[in-house]
Amino acid sequence: MKWFGRKQKDNVVSGTKVLVSAVSADDALASTADRDANIYSMHYADVTNTPLAGDHSVIDVIKSRPFDVVHLLVNVGPDGTIGQTYAKQILRTCAKMDVKLVFVASDNPGDVYVSHFKPGPYNLVMTLERKGEKFWAFLDALLSKMTLGKTMLSAWVEIAPQTEHAPEHDALPEVFGHFRRENVILLR
Repeated sequence: MKWFGRKQKDNVVSGTKVLVSAVSADDALASTADRDANIYSMHYADVTNTPLAGDHSVIDVIKSRPFDVVHLLVNVGPDGTIGQTYAKQILRTCAKMDVKLVFVASDNPGDVYVSHFKPGPYNLVMTLERKGEKFWAFLDALLSKMTLGKTMLSAWVEIAPQTEHAPEHDALPEVFGHFRRENVILLR
C-alpha cells in the first residue's frame, strides 16, 4: 500500500507555479494575458506573466523552470503553427516538463484544436470563444474551487454541469477539455 500513499501525494501540488503568456506580437492578446494573469494571481502566489514575440522562445520559457500550469494566448494557424513553432512542439515540451495543466485561452477554431492539440499526460483546456467577461468569471470560479482542494474536473463539473442545456451554460465561455491528470490538486 506504500505505492498508493506515494501516488496520492504526487497528485497534490502545493505552491503551484503558473506561466501566463501571450505568444504573439498582438497587443490585444498581451492585454488579455495581463488580465488572465491577474486572476491567477488572486489564487496563486507564483505567477509569471511573460509576453513572447512568437518565436521558439515559448519552449525556452516553459523549460526555464518547473511550471505546473501553462496558460497560453495564441493564434494557431491552420497548420498548427504558433508563431514560428508548432503546437505539438509546445505540448511535447509541456509533457517533458511535467506540466499538469495546459490552458489555451484564446479563441481558435475547433478543427485546429482537433488536428493539432493531442491530449498528453496533462489536463488540456482549449477555448473556442472566450465571450468577454464570461471567460474571466469562469476562470476565477474554477481557480477558486481548485485552490480549495478540488480537482480541476470536479470544479469544472460544479461550474458547468454536464447536462444538456443547463441554464448555467449561458454564463460560460465555449471551452472544452481533456482531463488526463484528473486527480491532480493544484493548491496555492
